[in-house]
Amino acid sequence: MALSLEDVWSGPRESGFQDDQCITWRVEGTAGVAKGTIGWPGGEPSTLTYASKTHTDGKWVSPHWDTMWFPHAFIGVMEQLQYAIESNTPPVLHVADTVRTMALVEAAYQSIDEQRTLRFNDFIQE
Repeated sequence: MALSLEDVWSGPRESGFQDDQCITWRVEGTAGVAKGTIGWPGGEPSTLTYASKTHTDGKWVSPHWDTMWFPHAFIGVMEQLQYAIESNTPPVLHVADTVRTMALVEAAYQSIDEQRTLRFNDFIQE
């Protein structure tokens, strides 16, 4: 079971009002659970906490890092694209990768709507 809460437009939007915008997630399986946050829009580092029957003896583990998915992930992709343009070389990440990512998202949504497993290849055209 998976849950994602993306509450980045909470309100009210008034001067002096402290909101609690957040992106949190949780994934539960038969042998463990993982939960965390994505440090946007506040600029905090993302978090991850997990417990596993087979790898942590059921105890919670919380690794820590100081980087954030945004802007750090975005910076690397854009820097590589700028390098490819400047050096007249093919970019490392091709448009086809992005299309496949979006096909995966569409397959997931349709799978949820139809409550059945779908083949990824049915969503991608080479």
